[in-house]
Amino acid sequence: MRISTFLSILLVLVTSESAVSQDDLTRGFQLGIHGGLTSWDIGDIEGNAFDSESGINFGGSVGWGMSDWLGIFARGDFTTISPEDLEGYTVGHLDIGIRGIPQLFGSTVRPYFEVLASVRDMSLIEPNGFEISASGVGFGGGLGLYFFVSGKFAVNAGFTAATGNFDTVSFAGFPVSNDVSATSGRLIAGVTFFP
Repeated sequence: MRISTFLSILLVLVTSESAVSQDDLTRGFQLGIHGGLTSWDIGDIEGNAFDSESGINFGGSVGWGMSDWLGIFARGDFTTISPEDLEGYTVGHLDIGIRGIPQLFGSTVRPYFEVLASVRDMSLIEPNGFEISASGVGFGGGLGLYFFVSGKFAVNAGFTAATGNFDTVSFAGFPVSNDVSATSGRLIAGVTFFP
């Protein structure tokens, strides 16, 4: 498919009029993609001190708007972090939560807030070849903004933070400490489609 054809289809989707009322913009199924920045702070694991580190994230989301102001969602993303003293490693988040979308500024600009549980996972290979992996559940929240370009298409940006402990930590395949604190913050921007 040529780029001009793709852009023409995208333009039709963005500028088409929605059959739903402006109060119902966020009802029903939602599908989104996003990218941004993750900041990550983990306690010591087997002598590895993880300073506050950051990397670029990308991911997607699905949701269901139960009303024009309340919905549920699942969102996943992956971040690659490249610290100076270790090999690069990945951090994954899987969020499940509730999103409130009050209609404060009319129908085009809609702020949102989230309350969520976040399953976090990280895995890295040390210079000596041993793998360290950790996972656990955190709890947090977020704030953001939808800007509706049309009745079915919105540009969104937001910030999400979660904190908790890793309850599963392994070093070279063997379980080790299970009380490692982990806090993350994610700044994301993306697009959401409301079919």
